Amino acid sequence: VLHRDCKPPGKQVVGSTSVFLLKDALGRHRRAKCRQCPQGFRQIPGKSFLHSSGKTPRASTVRLLFIIACYKGVWVMAIDVSGAYLLADLDSELWVEPYPDMPVENGELLLFLKAGYGFKQSCSLWLKLVTGWLIKWGLRPSHGDECCFVMHTADGRWLILTIYIDDLQ
Repeated sequence: VLHRDCKPPGKQVVGSTSVFLLKDALGRHRRAKCRQCPQGFRQIPGKSFLHSSGKTPRASTVRLLFIIACYKGVWVMAIDVSGAYLLADLDSELWVEPYPDMPVENGELLLFLKAGYGFKQSCSLWLKLVTGWLIKWGLRPSHGDECCFVMHTADGRWLILTIYIDDLQ
């Protein structure tokens, strides 16, 4: 996800911090998580990112999908993509200071190659990536809501999918 090097001249550098969590999965077991979080609030608009907003489906779209599901008697499913932001490539060079006590050479910085938690543009880049996948797989964005995708299958069925991007931890 990253490359270590010395900062090239004229590039912006943002700080970072490390976050340690103990996650509890329904009270059964705990697992430790550690993640380096860049301080995205220090990014400069237009220089280190272009787009920072992610989209969510309109409330009316979600209500309509539940009404259709109830009427047709079909299943409604939700899928969570773990580490989703880490799948998208960055659209600009982002240099980050290592978090305190990270074992790196003196003066070495981290060049992130993938989006991550903390960057302003991560949500927007993930949405762009997943939209490309869905279109490649034959789904089309609806005219009324760009987070809703529709496909009419060969056997006469409909697949309706909405994308809701969040980070609930």
